[in-house]
Amino acid sequence: MTMDVPVFAQSTVDQTDEFARKLSLYARGQLGQFDYRVVVSDPFPVTSSGTPTNPTPGPSAAFAQIGHHKQYQGFFMYNFFDRETHTTPYMTGTYLGKKKVFNVEAGFITQRNATWTSDDGGVTTNYHNMNLWSVALYYDAPLNVEKGTALSAYAGYFDYDYGTNYLRYNGIMNPANGITNGPAPGSQGNAFPMFGTGTVIYTQVGYLLRKDILGSLGTLMPYASVISANYDALADQMNVYNVGINWLIKGHTSKLSLDYQNRPVYEVRGTELVRGTAKGQVVLQYQIAF
Repeated sequence: MTMDVPVFAQSTVDQTDEFARKLSLYARGQLGQFDYRVVVSDPFPVTSSGTPTNPTPGPSAAFAQIGHHKQYQGFFMYNFFDRETHTTPYMTGTYLGKKKVFNVEAGFITQRNATWTSDDGGVTTNYHNMNLWSVALYYDAPLNVEKGTALSAYAGYFDYDYGTNYLRYNGIMNPANGITNGPAPGSQGNAFPMFGTGTVIYTQVGYLLRKDILGSLGTLMPYASVISANYDALADQMNVYNVGINWLIKGHTSKLSLDYQNRPVYEVRGTELVRGTAKGQVVLQYQIAF
């Protein structure tokens, strides 16, 4: 429903996987209204960056480049009304009034000795287990079948433990790849501290307007989302706001999305990362699917 998925929920993306893809054994299925997925993965070792030597661990956790352990994952969901399909790992996001869905879901990822730190320049290395879990609610249902209006809402709580003060910046389709005098390492372009040890609350809500509001040209669906993260490595709460509108020319198969994002910029002050200014981003996106 929003312009993009909440990427922070792809918690190890491009660190121990290739954009969520890795060698795995999995079982998934649906028992009545109950949906389950369990996975044992062999995550990629973080040794493919092309650097001749492994980076030295520091006081803040980073994914370990020496040592290798299996990763275990699970996702469980109960469908109170209509049942969602799981043909792909991703959910539809909104059914545009075609289904009545209310789900409760929970999931976890765990890996032994996934990250490392060192307080003496790498002479002594401390390993940390990675334990991530979340719970969420999702509601998507028609409001007025005759008019075609619908409501879609999602709220999730994420508890992330990557190890001591883990923090990683990420920018979607980032237009910049380096800075010389930036406020914080990794903050170039549209990047913000997306992943970290701490807790995150994420919510999104959208309202599908009546089906004939644009006549034969489709309809509109305004939406809003908030990422509110309390990461140990940041001195202040991180809030990222998105508001936008979808022009649904032909449902999900042909749509134009206009999205505005407001994100914080963090500055290094002494030994702390402190929230300073905020920056905005406007994106116009067209999607077509067959």
